[in-house]
Amino acid sequence: MIRRGTVILLGCLIMLGSVSLWASNGSQIGTVGARSTAMGSSFTGLADDWSALFFNPAGLTQLKGTTIGISYALITPTGTYQPHAYPSPQFSGLSTSANELREQTFHVPAIGLFFQPVEKLTLGFGLYAPFGLGAEFDLYDVPPGFRTDDPTGRANWDLSGEEGYETGSDHEVVFFQPTVAYEIFEGVSLGLGVGYTQRGKLELNEVGVPLLVDADPQFAQAAALFNLFEAYGVMNPDHERLMVETNLTGKGSSWNLNMGLHVDATDWLSVGVSARIYQDLKLKGTMTQTVHLPGLTEESRAGYEGVIETYVATVYDTLNMGADSLATEMLYKQMLYQIFPGVSQSTKLYAEADLPLPTSLSFGVALKPIDRLTLTVSETFTNWASWNEVDVNLQIQSTTTSTAMTLSWEDTWETAVGAEYRVIDAEKVKLDLRGGFYMVASPVPDETITPTLLDPNDRNVITAGLGLELGKIQLNVAYEKVMMADRDVTDYEWGANGVDSWNENYAGVYSMSADVITFGLTFTR
Repeated sequence: MIRRGTVILLGCLIMLGSVSLWASNGSQIGTVGARSTAMGSSFTGLADDWSALFFNPAGLTQLKGTTIGISYALITPTGTYQPHAYPSPQFSGLSTSANELREQTFHVPAIGLFFQPVEKLTLGFGLYAPFGLGAEFDLYDVPPGFRTDDPTGRANWDLSGEEGYETGSDHEVVFFQPTVAYEIFEGVSLGLGVGYTQRGKLELNEVGVPLLVDADPQFAQAAALFNLFEAYGVMNPDHERLMVETNLTGKGSSWNLNMGLHVDATDWLSVGVSARIYQDLKLKGTMTQTVHLPGLTEESRAGYEGVIETYVATVYDTLNMGADSLATEMLYKQMLYQIFPGVSQSTKLYAEADLPLPTSLSFGVALKPIDRLTLTVSETFTNWASWNEVDVNLQIQSTTTSTAMTLSWEDTWETAVGAEYRVIDAEKVKLDLRGGFYMVASPVPDETITPTLLDPNDRNVITAGLGLELGKIQLNVAYEKVMMADRDVTDYEWGANGVDSWNENYAGVYSMSADVITFGLTFTR
């Protein structure tokens, strides 16, 4: 029987091939305020309501009196991922049909409270989530070779995860941001927010199927038996791989600076510049990895033992070496049971990583070409290349292993336009129609893409909304349709983190979209 310590060693070696889990989801969220969202999130140059705390805090000087703003977004992603089969040896446990993304709706609130203690100065705070979301897929089934019904009597096992969704992520970062804005000259304002999060969260679960003979030196002996079984046509390809389930949970803290400049150039033109700069999210948590070695069913055991008996009889009995024949047959069968023990072993490590949160720089313009009509345009740069490489520390007992995960993400540019038209402008009732569009490239290269991402391809987003103002109360609603073209990643990448047979990406066809509804309420006094 295989030793427990060997399985633990096996798990530690495989850990080095799976640390990319730390960054499987980097979705950026911009649903702060229903009005700005309806205008395509093109708000840097306008920035004239409470959501400016996120888009450009300098614009908060345009608020008068006391303002309380709340928005609540419901994000519902839909999509499929159809994996390509692993290269030889293939693995029947990986479903190559189109797998549906688990149905779920993410709730994203935001709030702002601002007042003007003296003329030209605005103070307040906000709460918003700039990063988050997640994805879950049911990609794997446990092949029969991993079910040890006999001869050991060990129970079958199933992959963890809600309703069988063993591949998934959940990511949440919420900042509390005190903010100040001051009009330094007529029509020229500066703004600064200092945000903090104490409980930024990352949860992930993935399954890998590395080659058994590459996972640990002990199993190098398996290659000879595999060749023998293949020669006789009884080798089950599933038995050439392990199933390794990795679950990671981590929480951490981070600071951010949100700075802006807003200029009212004329009555019909304003411009804005803003920057969101984040400290690395200092994650601390655990990584639990369970290694499942293939086991023998009655059929596979009979087939393998039959080949061993035939082979030994052919090689030894023809040479009249009966005693050696029996000893060799016993040795080969013992080796067979060691290679295919059908056991599972979990290893828990403490994990730490400084996960970069990307800096964003934005420039925007707002125009009022005619009465009641406002047009906006903005361009935003996001430094996702900061995720090129991330250092991770894994500790078990007194042993600490440092390794670097390579993500090779790329910087992105987001182009956005928005419009607002006041349909009704009565004394007590005002009604606005809004719309917008933005597009942004996916930062993720083929070499590191995984199905736990909600942005597998470039996003093209159409937005629309309404705003109703009744005295001091404003009611807003926005709708976003997030569209992404299918992305076909043809090739698997192997072994970048030290285990030659561990896949660093998930090849296949990605299809994703999302519907977002945001409700907003603003009260001014």
